[in-house]
Amino acid sequence: MYKFLRLVQNENMKLFRKTSTLIMILMLIGAIITVGAITKYNGLQEDTDWRQNVKSETVALKQQLSHTHGNAAKALKKQIAVNEYRLAHNIPPLSNRSIWGFTNNATDMMLIITIFTIIIAGGIVSGEFHSGTIKLLLTKPVSRSTVLLSKYVTVLFAGLSFSALSLIGSWLTGGVLFGFTDLDHPALTVLGGKVVEENMLVHVLAVYGLDFVQLIVMATIAFMISSAFRNTSLAIGLTIFAMMGGQLVLQLLARYDWVKYVLFANLDLSGFFGTGQPPVEGLTLGFSITVLLVYYAVFIAIGWVAFTRRDV
Repeated sequence: MYKFLRLVQNENMKLFRKTSTLIMILMLIGAIITVGAITKYNGLQEDTDWRQNVKSETVALKQQLSHTHGNAAKALKKQIAVNEYRLAHNIPPLSNRSIWGFTNNATDMMLIITIFTIIIAGGIVSGEFHSGTIKLLLTKPVSRSTVLLSKYVTVLFAGLSFSALSLIGSWLTGGVLFGFTDLDHPALTVLGGKVVEENMLVHVLAVYGLDFVQLIVMATIAFMISSAFRNTSLAIGLTIFAMMGGQLVLQLLARYDWVKYVLFANLDLSGFFGTGQPPVEGLTLGFSITVLLVYYAVFIAIGWVAFTRRDV
C-alpha cells in the first residue's frame, strides 16, 4: 500500500506541475469569473413580480400537460407541484444574481471539467510510451497493475480537484459579486412524489455528484483507449466525439426497445431526481446504475489487459 501511495503521489506531482494542467486551472477560474461578471453587468433587470411569473408558468405547464405523455408528463407534473409549493409557502425562485443562484448555475462548468479530465486521461498512459519513460517506470518493484491503478486514481483525483475548485470558486465569486446574503434559501425538489425543501449546499453537491458519474465514465473510456492504443489524440478525440454525439445516437435509436442498454441512455442520472426525466421510457435508477457498472467493468478490463499483457 505504501508503494502504491507513493506512486499516486508521484503521478499527481507530475500532473500538477505540467504547464497544460496549470493552464486548465486558470481557464476554469477565468471562465467562472467571466460568467460572473457577465451575469452582474449585462444590464438586464430581473422581474421582481415572481409570483405572477410562477402562476403564468404553471398555467402554461398545465396546458402542455394535457397533450403530453410518458416521462415528459411526469416531469411536467413535478415542476407544477414545485411551482404550487413555491406559491403556497412564499418561496421565490432562486435569482441568478445571488450567491446560490450563481453557484447553482455554475454546475454547468462540469462539461468543461469533464473535457479537461478526458484530456488528462487520454494522455496519462500513452504519454509515457511516447516519451519513453514507461520503461523506467516499469523497472520499479511494483506490478504493472499497480502502476496502471495509480495513474487511474490520479485521473479521478484531477477530476475531483477541478470539481472542488469549480464549486468553491463559483461560491466565492457569487458572494463577492452578489453578496453573502440569503444563504438559507432552500432548494425545492421532488422526492417520493412530494415536494421537499433541501439545503442548497446539499442540492449543489448532489448535482456535482450526479455529473461526476458521467465524468468517471467518460474519463474511463479515454483511459481505456489510451492504455489499449497508446495514442493520446485518438483517446481524446474519440471520447469527446462520443460524449458530444451521445444525444444524437439516442435520437437515432429511440424507436428501438434495446436503446435502454446503450451507454448514453443511462449516463444522466439526474433525470431520476428533482423535476428531471430519464431520456428513455421505462428506465429506472437501479437499471441505469447496473448498466453503467457493466460498461465500467468492461472498460476497466480492456484497459487493464491491454496494459499488462502487451510488450513495452
